[in-house]
Amino acid sequence: MNDQNSGIYQGARYFKCALQVNPYSYNQYRGEEAQEESSYNQNILQQCLDNNIEVVGLANHSDVRDSENLRTLLTTNDITVFPGFEICSSEKVHFVCLFPETSTVESLVGYIAKLEIDPQEPTKPSILNALQIFSKVREINGNIFAAHCTDDNGVLNARLDNIWKDPLLEIAQIPSTIENLRQLEGGFYYRVILNKEINYQRIKPIAIINAKDVAKPEDLSHKSASCMIKMTDANFEAFKQAFLDPESRIRLNHNIPEQPYSVIESIEWGGAGFFREKNLVFSQNLNVVIGGRGAGKSTLIESIRFVLNAPTRGDDRKDSLRNTTLADSQVILRVRSKAQNGNIYHISRRFGEQPVVKNENGEISYLQPHEILPDIEILGQNEILEIEKDEKAKLELTARFLPKSDQFEQRIVEVKNKLKKNREQLLETTNDYERLDTQVATEAKLKEQVEQFKQLGIEEKLKNARLIEREKSIQKNIGEQIDTVDDWLKTYKQVFDLSFLQFENIKNLPSGDIIEEAGKLLETLKNDMDKFVQQINEPISKTKSEYQLLLSKWNERREKVRDELNRAIAQLPEQAGKSGSQLGSEYTAIITQLTNIERLKKAHENQSKLLRALRTERDNLLEDYRSLAFSRYASMDKSTKKANKQLQGKVKISIKQKGNIDNLKSFLLDLSGVGASKIRWLDNARDNLDLIQWAKWSDERNINAFLDAYKPIGMTHSVAEKLVSLDLQQRLQLEEIELMDTVEIELNAAHEDAEEHFVPLNLLSIGQKCTAILNLLLLSRDDPLIIDQPEDNLDNAFIANRIVQ
Repeated sequence: MNDQNSGIYQGARYFKCALQVNPYSYNQYRGEEAQEESSYNQNILQQCLDNNIEVVGLANHSDVRDSENLRTLLTTNDITVFPGFEICSSEKVHFVCLFPETSTVESLVGYIAKLEIDPQEPTKPSILNALQIFSKVREINGNIFAAHCTDDNGVLNARLDNIWKDPLLEIAQIPSTIENLRQLEGGFYYRVILNKEINYQRIKPIAIINAKDVAKPEDLSHKSASCMIKMTDANFEAFKQAFLDPESRIRLNHNIPEQPYSVIESIEWGGAGFFREKNLVFSQNLNVVIGGRGAGKSTLIESIRFVLNAPTRGDDRKDSLRNTTLADSQVILRVRSKAQNGNIYHISRRFGEQPVVKNENGEISYLQPHEILPDIEILGQNEILEIEKDEKAKLELTARFLPKSDQFEQRIVEVKNKLKKNREQLLETTNDYERLDTQVATEAKLKEQVEQFKQLGIEEKLKNARLIEREKSIQKNIGEQIDTVDDWLKTYKQVFDLSFLQFENIKNLPSGDIIEEAGKLLETLKNDMDKFVQQINEPISKTKSEYQLLLSKWNERREKVRDELNRAIAQLPEQAGKSGSQLGSEYTAIITQLTNIERLKKAHENQSKLLRALRTERDNLLEDYRSLAFSRYASMDKSTKKANKQLQGKVKISIKQKGNIDNLKSFLLDLSGVGASKIRWLDNARDNLDLIQWAKWSDERNINAFLDAYKPIGMTHSVAEKLVSLDLQQRLQLEEIELMDTVEIELNAAHEDAEEHFVPLNLLSIGQKCTAILNLLLLSRDDPLIIDQPEDNLDNAFIANRIVQ
């Protein structure tokens, strides 16, 4: 991390280095003709440029003169060259010796002589043994590595453990990856490289590189022809320094992620805050900020959190820190985003305002910070422990290095939305059905009353009352039929919307001509339909007009019948203390209700069918949800087994289906009279919670079913009563409650090479919990991981043996 205001950038970065490149004449060593020098050199240069190789080591067999023109060409094209040569020791083991970029040909020839190589026969071994060569190369400020150590003339192939263990030998070249060595020689090479072969164990593990013997320019495109070395600058001193800390500074190409990752490139402060006018540039690789109390370490981290509007876990003191150190200031981040295809963004935020995102050209972007760095993790002091307390946070943490479950999540959300819509329709339809059911249920009573009027002789005298009501029902149906067709005509115009067929834009599409033809088909269909609608519009209008005339006649005739009916009612004799007028009104009202019930019975039957259809739909949706939830679980369970391989026996994760019952607890706690003490038994029922069955028991008011299943583990009679008293809406909501999967994290508490002993997170000490969580946080990720004082609660042994690696 560097202060840009100083004008000096000293951050280290990885340089791609090919450390065993041979000159045009190398083929002669293999008994072949030398290649044409000029074209060979140009092709080597082009391969270096095409493969982003910035550092080259030249290493012909015991010769340097044929490499000089290639060295000059590469150097003039800004490629750093470490000149040198390959040498064979008296044991007939090959090594490559490299020297500073400033070394002259004369000095290099002198080095060859000092290493006891016969200039007349340079391909013959030196009279010096390997250990003597190591010592002399060190004296003349060179660097040496064991060439092709697992192949012919390699130190491991020759089984020379004394040479391998010599501390002056710091580097060895292998043909590809360390993992591929498992299959060779019964795993011998693999164990040696990992420093686990007893007779070859070194005090300091050896640095491993790839430096394939480049015999022709095309070899440089091979992954094993080069490796990545982290240096502050491409010079020989930085090169040697890198091998003092190979674990953090040497990477094989096979281990470098092929996809780029997101980077926070710089942060800038302005205004009156803690840092005032400061601008810091970050290394694209590992950053560690070290400083005493009050130096601003936490403020730096909280500044990044502030700009990105990222959440905090637990401690509210971070907000207080932010308010104190960032008041009246502006913070700007420059970010390169993998999620947005490597584009550069400037995210700024002024205190008291929301973040503003601009692209590299300074134009306002509609993207939000969480869309630019979706997987960034910012953890303040002790926030690692907050993850351990939060089941959702643990699931999110493990999900980051598991395959995306979007295929399930999106479909689950769709099913949930359908279930919610189904619930709303069920409630509405049930209400309508129950209202109709209440009305239809009065039919028997009304018919009994009509029978009484019949016995009094009133029904015969007032038979026109029943006929009038029947006519009114028919009249209403006819009107509704005409209105339905009329409404369809009014909405027809919304059916065709061809505005999306902008042919001038479509012509540029790969199949624009086909789209134009399809568009013309739609236009033809629309024109034909318009003609058809126009044709049927006239008869509908004519029907409406003629029906109005008929309706007038109809109403007029009905009025005559009604007058006759009123006269008949007036002539009714008084009976049972009621006047004829009262009896007639009562009879007419009953007949009206019965006629209306005849209409409602059809609607009642339809609502009953709709209820059954909605319930069937719901059963299918609930099964779809359960199936998707299980598939999601099965996919994650399978993926955790692969993820555990990445964790290399340090931490083990597993997924527990329906392990999180917080949603169910919240539902029960919302019920009147149900407190936390009454649902403690749920923790012992996690493996036996079928909420669809619960809803059925509740609908059936089957209190015994609840008590038989859960009373042995603590369910009380009062809670069971609450469950069988749920109304329809609550029962439907109960069916939809999602019991989330949970992640179980276990730490290998064994030391060094002892037998693995995994302990669940909840049984670990605070330090061990942080250890397990931090192991997961450090797994490969696309966006930055920022932790304030990660060493809190960790012991030094864990930091040295696990975190550093």
